[in-house]
Amino acid sequence: MQLALTEYFSVILRFCRMARPLRKAAPSRRQGGVGSFSKERAVAYVVCEPCRDCKYTDCVTVCPCECFYQDGRMLYIDPEPCIDCEACVPECPVEAIHHDTRVPAAWQNYVALNAQRSAALKAEGGPITERQEPLLGPGCTGRLRG
Repeated sequence: MQLALTEYFSVILRFCRMARPLRKAAPSRRQGGVGSFSKERAVAYVVCEPCRDCKYTDCVTVCPCECFYQDGRMLYIDPEPCIDCEACVPECPVEAIHHDTRVPAAWQNYVALNAQRSAALKAEGGPITERQEPLLGPGCTGRLRG
């Protein structure tokens, strides 16, 4: 069983590496959809407000492309390696992860924030890939799913 899981993740990682150049050439959802091409790459999933000061890391353990970065307050998804697999979404206990086309209006600024912060954090070090204890700081207003 262990060997099968290793082989499975190896295939997923190879797919991630192959998908990056394809996604960059794919039609942009923001600029007309099918048939409209843009040099700006569309974002996939976004970590929003409920993660701030909570920082649950259950989501990072299921990400096949190592998309997550963290600072002292929350997690961010790097749009470059993300393949829209949606594996992270059900793992977030405070429902902080949304597809970029379905981010609530009040949290739209998190689309750009994820791209900016993940780029800056990438320059400082590698992605977060293992579960850590949540922050659960004073600003943690996200409600756990029950």
